[in-house]
Amino acid sequence: MIHTFYFDDIYDYFFVFLRLSALFMLFPGIGEAFVPVRVRLILSFVLTLVITPVIDAGLPSTELMASETLMYILKEILFGTFLGLLARILLSSLQIAGTIIGLQTSLSGAAILNPTLGMQDTAIGTLLMFAVITMMFATDCHYLLIAALISSYEIFPPTGPVLIGDFSQAITEIIAQSFWLGIKLSLPVIIVGLLLSICIGLVNRLMPQMQVYFMFAPVQMFLGFMLLAIIISSIVNVFIDSFRDFLTGVANG
Repeated sequence: MIHTFYFDDIYDYFFVFLRLSALFMLFPGIGEAFVPVRVRLILSFVLTLVITPVIDAGLPSTELMASETLMYILKEILFGTFLGLLARILLSSLQIAGTIIGLQTSLSGAAILNPTLGMQDTAIGTLLMFAVITMMFATDCHYLLIAALISSYEIFPPTGPVLIGDFSQAITEIIAQSFWLGIKLSLPVIIVGLLLSICIGLVNRLMPQMQVYFMFAPVQMFLGFMLLAIIISSIVNVFIDSFRDFLTGVANG
């Protein structure tokens, strides 16, 4: 189907570009600090040309210099930032899982710069984030992102009100979901670490003169590496399934 572009349509493209660029500012894998701003802007511009003809019926009909244009601009930026923030909060569950795994395996001191967070993080958490971001694009989750963006115009129409209460409830729920997901991803390591701590306590009671920490620290690290090598693929798959469900839920309204 051929779509004819009229000059008046530039207002519709402008509003879609605002929401899309705000979403890409925070969305995992695209809104990272190491991704050049020009790349994000070009990607937003290209997707705007593709998406706008599909959703132009729900866009506000206003002149670019009208008085209500500023309100539409602020709402579009708010809606895009809100969607990107939800995805970013869900991604933080990997940081929680990496921190717990690092504590249980005595590897929490191995901190490196995590480019996705812009701060120091455990090496395990950084590894998990890079693995998940790679799998997101390998499993075509970015197509669900486009579908979720199109459906967002039905959930958050530009001419509709800003539902602060719904925003607060959604953020609260996604924070709880992210925390529980981080606990669930690291649950095998928590169980093994708990059993090892019980064994260390029993040995310490039976042989108080033994230097328990120096004896069991290598064992704890070795078991941690072995267990992580076994479950890391499951961690990535479980998170990708949860992330896909999140995008599907937004796409389905």
